[in-house]
Amino acid sequence: MSIYRGFNTIGRDFGPYKLKDNSLVVRDFLNHLHMRKGEKLHNPKFGSIIWQSLFEPLTPALKEAIRVDVDRIARYDPRIRVVDRVDVTEYQNGLRVDLQITFSTNNETVNLSLQFDREAQNASLFA
Repeated sequence: MSIYRGFNTIGRDFGPYKLKDNSLVVRDFLNHLHMRKGEKLHNPKFGSIIWQSLFEPLTPALKEAIRVDVDRIARYDPRIRVVDRVDVTEYQNGLRVDLQITFSTNNETVNLSLQFDREAQNASLFA
């Protein structure tokens, strides 16, 4: 029996659209990261600074700001926590964020690699 159940159409042309448990938690986390900070109506603190940072030089201060932002977003969701590390690197078309999260329900740890693309203006997940 699943603990969490949800609905997702991102990246799917046809059903099934149902997500459960850890897959749903990761999708919700990605949705939060995908939203630009200040974009949500009546909640300007919601969202991520990553999108505003894509065209900035990747300085140590910016890396730290992104790390703090990703950790803040993970703490927003009580179903997950960032375990050990958040690594921010630059690649040809954007930024790559590697992190390790633990799911609160079953203590399973997963490594996520997220790429935020400048040109396509989207984020890709490599788990």
